[in-house]
Amino acid sequence: MKKLLLSFAVIAITAFTFKANAQIKAYKLAYVNSLELLNAMPEKKVADDEIEKYGNSLYASLEKMYTEYQKKIQDYQKAAQDGKLSDIDQEFKAKEIQDLEKRIQDFQDGADDKVAKKRQTLYQPLVDKINKAIEEVAKEGGYTYIFDSSAGSILHADESENIINTLKTKLGLSTTK
Repeated sequence: MKKLLLSFAVIAITAFTFKANAQIKAYKLAYVNSLELLNAMPEKKVADDEIEKYGNSLYASLEKMYTEYQKKIQDYQKAAQDGKLSDIDQEFKAKEIQDLEKRIQDFQDGADDKVAKKRQTLYQPLVDKINKAIEEVAKEGGYTYIFDSSAGSILHADESENIINTLKTKLGLSTTK
């Protein structure tokens, strides 16, 4: 009876081990550097140029406001030195300068957000295109998981599992580095 139970236990353990090994071998893994893929897309250069142009236009507006601010300060200081401003005029001019300072600060704070939103808007179609290509390559290649090495979560990977050239071909990009 003990031999029968021992035999049954060995068979059960062997079957479990075989099944676990079969499951492990069923996974097919690959990786890609999505930032390298994004940088290889000509559409990114177009988006970057548009973002830069947009940022420069915001900067030009800010420069105009700052020039106006400096002029108001100089005018205020000159008029105050010449004694041409009454107390009410001094208060009014000081308030006007403070209001302009606040507008400049608000504009600066909003400009960074606007550029970030513009980048998000222009990059999202590119990211979607990359994600679609990854999904297609995963299905075509039978990959269970595809990791993004640009996220820094892969500590070691065999270069043969890098599917960037497959994805570049899928996206119609040059496969040379």
